[in-house]
Order: sequence, then structure tokens, then C-alpha cells
Amino acid sequence: MSKTKDFRKRIDDAMDMLQKMMDANVHLVDKETVLEQCQKCSNYFTFLDDGDRDYLQVARDAVEEGTHWDTSE
Repeated sequence: MSKTKDFRKRIDDAMDMLQKMMDANVHLVDKETVLEQCQKCSNYFTFLDDGDRDYLQVARDAVEEGTHWDTSE
């Protein structure tokens, strides 16, 4: 695997893990773990597309505010 593909995979894996945590509302019972995952994703911020950047910000807000995560709307 090329370095670029490997790097892209790490970014995608970090964002996928954050999405799984948010979908399961892990942030309501383990805020620190989800904040750590948000920080891992933030380390790649300059490489994220606009959609991932928005998702990361909204997820971080939900963690900080302790709001239920529901994307079914």
C-alpha cells in the first residue's frame, strides 16, 4: 500500500470509529473516550473534506453538550 493510501486509510478509520461511537451514543456514558477520538480526528483536520470537518464539529458539540445523537432525520 502506498504511503498516501495508508495515510488516507488512517483518516477514514479514525472518522469511521468516531461515527460508530456517535451512532451508539457512547459520548453519553464515556465522554472522555469520545473526546479522545475527536482529538485523533482533529489531528488530520487539514486533510479532511468539508463534510468530515462539519461532522467532527457537530460531534464535538454533541459530546460537550451531552445531547443524544440521532441522524435518522
